[in-house]
Amino acid sequence: MSDALDDILSQIPKKYFTRPKKLLKRLKLAYTVGVPPLLVVPMTDLLNESAGHSFHIGTPDPEMRRIASWIFTTVADDHPCLLAIITALWARSGREDLKLVGLLLANLGGVESAVNPWDIFYELIVGRQSLALEVVLEIAEEMARGGNVVPEDEELWNWAKCGKITHQCAVLVLTLRRDGELPKDLINAAPEGGELFERIRTRLLTR
Repeated sequence: MSDALDDILSQIPKKYFTRPKKLLKRLKLAYTVGVPPLLVVPMTDLLNESAGHSFHIGTPDPEMRRIASWIFTTVADDHPCLLAIITALWARSGREDLKLVGLLLANLGGVESAVNPWDIFYELIVGRQSLALEVVLEIAEEMARGGNVVPEDEELWNWAKCGKITHQCAVLVLTLRRDGELPKDLINAAPEGGELFERIRTRLLTR
């Protein structure tokens, strides 16, 4: 038996996968499934203002994972198409868009001929002037959960050399490393961040 989300996704023409703007318009409609509008609006207005997202609908996690699974099922192993979708989602920067970026990157390593998902993530963050810490952590955690090995020190140093945001992101990625010694010099050298970032830095330095 189909449900509201299935109905919306099934009506999206496959040709829209080569037209990311049209696809994203339909995806925003899919995000609304199961979300009570009157209860969500005040929360999303506040979150938009504080985190810089273009929108925050409040889509439940199971629905987001179903949308990601549907995209993979539809696109199959068309890596350039997936990359175009990820890039468009990142550019629009809705809260659900960024959640979906994490889900897609997490599973991209299984796509034939795909590049390293961490390299794609780096390319996404390198041009940003600001980025919500929770977004970086959520995406990185999804990628690690998906079996993508946390980058080695050398790669993270390359991130660090490209600016404040990428350096701080490198530190956040290190929170996912479970074994081995952490590069304390990289952590110490990171530009000053907000209260939560500094707590994370302190915790890493005492490990």
